[in-house]
Amino acid sequence: MYPRDWKKWLATGSPDKLVDIAQLPKPLQVYLNAPSEKVFMRRDYVQKAVTKHAIPFEHFYLIADTIGRGQAIPDKPGHLTFFYFDNPDTQRWFQASIKCCAATRVNVVTTFFHQNQSEVRRRLRRVAPIWPA
Repeated sequence: MYPRDWKKWLATGSPDKLVDIAQLPKPLQVYLNAPSEKVFMRRDYVQKAVTKHAIPFEHFYLIADTIGRGQAIPDKPGHLTFFYFDNPDTQRWFQASIKCCAATRVNVVTTFFHQNQSEVRRRLRRVAPIWPA
């Protein structure tokens, strides 16, 4: 989706509608015991990223890169957290967390925000990445 599409969906979209945002690498799909590699985002989590974390709509395309190309660590049961450094465009670290909902069996992004380098290093020292292997 383009930034204008995110803005429009946030302003007028159905609160229950999910947007297909990324593809989960196959080994991580197996790790989560998820029925699909598709990752979705709910409208309320888009709102959270924009209002709480001040993510501009122009950075939402990086969710797919963060999940597809970032380092993944296990977080809570059924959750994965990804860290990705966007070198060419923003020169910033991004963090995205996903979960496979037990009730719906759908992978959803639960948070997406900028992260500082020291916190990324701290988290990756504390928990070894499971992706890439």
